[in-house]
Amino acid sequence: MKISDYKTVRNFAEGRGFFNYEVQTLPVGGVRVGFKTKRGGQIWFDDKQQAIDYVLEATNGL
Repeated sequence: MKISDYKTVRNFAEGRGFFNYEVQTLPVGGVRVGFKTKRGGQIWFDDKQQAIDYVLEATNGL
């Protein structure tokens, strides 16, 4: 995803009190964002909408 998309996801997640994320730059350009799961693992997203959907699910749609 583009940096601007990452910033949107980050702001959305932090606005919902979800701070368990990490960002990685990709060799082809752009970034991907990873979130810690409830089971202690990590899930990565390259797509903005998928990341937002995950945050909604993880925060129970609050």
